[in-house]
Amino acid sequence: MKTIFNRNVWSILLLSILITAGSCVKEDFDTVPPVTYSGLTATTTVKQLRTLYGSSTTTGLKKISALYSQSFYNDLKERGLDTTLVIKGVVVSSDSAGAFYKSVWIEDGTGGIEVLVEAKDMFSAYAFKPGWPVILKVSNLYAMRSSSSYDVQLGTPEVDNTLSRIDASNINDFVELSGLRGAENPLTVKLTDLNDSLKGRLIRLDGVEFLVTDTAKIFVDGTATTNRTLKDCDGNTIVLRTSGYSTFGALSLPNLNGSAVGVLTKFGASTYQLVVRSEKDFQFVNDRCVEPAVVFSESFTSVVKYADITLSGWTNFAEAGTKKWRGNVYNSDSYAEMTPFGSGEVSNIAWLITPGVDLPSTGVSALKFISEYHHWVDGATLEVFVSTDFSGTVGSATWIKIPARVPILSDGQFIWVNSGSVDLSAYAGQKIYVAFKYSGSGTSSTGFNIDNVIISNK
Repeated sequence: MKTIFNRNVWSILLLSILITAGSCVKEDFDTVPPVTYSGLTATTTVKQLRTLYGSSTTTGLKKISALYSQSFYNDLKERGLDTTLVIKGVVVSSDSAGAFYKSVWIEDGTGGIEVLVEAKDMFSAYAFKPGWPVILKVSNLYAMRSSSSYDVQLGTPEVDNTLSRIDASNINDFVELSGLRGAENPLTVKLTDLNDSLKGRLIRLDGVEFLVTDTAKIFVDGTATTNRTLKDCDGNTIVLRTSGYSTFGALSLPNLNGSAVGVLTKFGASTYQLVVRSEKDFQFVNDRCVEPAVVFSESFTSVVKYADITLSGWTNFAEAGTKKWRGNVYNSDSYAEMTPFGSGEVSNIAWLITPGVDLPSTGVSALKFISEYHHWVDGATLEVFVSTDFSGTVGSATWIKIPARVPILSDGQFIWVNSGSVDLSAYAGQKIYVAFKYSGSGTSSTGFNIDNVIISNK
């Protein structure tokens, strides 16, 4: 039976919970009075809705019901289903500690999505608590891509074709309870496995810790939303983003290692962020990572802007064309850049090769660096190679390509991308040379920048 929950029912439900709870503050699960939950069947998913809205470059206000084709609705009728667009999911966010403001995140296994609501204290007033299964009726809602997160948000339309929050008095038209609140089930993932399909989902990161430079800090600086950095023992990182109105903002960051649970969001094209609900989402009880010994590092602080790189021991070689790797500086940040812009040459191939690096015979050595692109044109590539027999002539050496993460178009330009920790254990006890190879042309003018090249051992 389809049951519409009005505000009175929500209030009665909440009152019954409070009476049952009495003075007890523990709330692992909720005992609710006998009620009839929504029996609506899911007819769409978060993933399908996002896909129909459009790619990451799609913007504008769109009515959700108009995104689906007539054949889709005909198929629902043939299957004997209501043509109301229904997502069946579970609440994963909470505003109980001020970490989320006037929105609720709901995930359904294919992804999570943010619903904007003009209400506060939804944790208590509307029973929007993590683990509570809900029905989200989206036919009469609108979708729009956030200008900051690039993610699709749901709400109601404004006269100026922008997205507005759902009025609190109308929330019952769009959300219904579909069962008893259950235990949370965050998806355990590694930092290297983050991808857009996980946006809006409740995830768990194990073996993470705050940067050592942040351990003397608190969660929030004043009342401003604050970013801190979590990392794993391989140096992979994610931004922890905390609202300035969070009740735990003045607490010190834990100086241990452990697990963190939160909703995965994204800023811009490639910066993943974790938003926790409260300090209880951290279980840091283990010793911190053993920091690896730095065997080699270069941050290009001594390069000259727009001048070919001539660092001691480095090789800067133009295999094709005249363009070489050059220094560049932006906002006091120095880095190496290769761009064929203005060359007018059919082919530009340039190598930037480190000095020889003697790897320890014990432990595990790894390469890390960051890179970004600008002015993408199909055809240009950045590749990374290792050689053990390079003697100054690129063409006579043996080069092995290594699986470093380098920027792709979807990352967005001028967005630094972490290479990941590239295992060099196969070269233990040997002298190696690492080469960054650019291939492009004056008509394919993608530029690539690299910085913070580090080889470490632990």
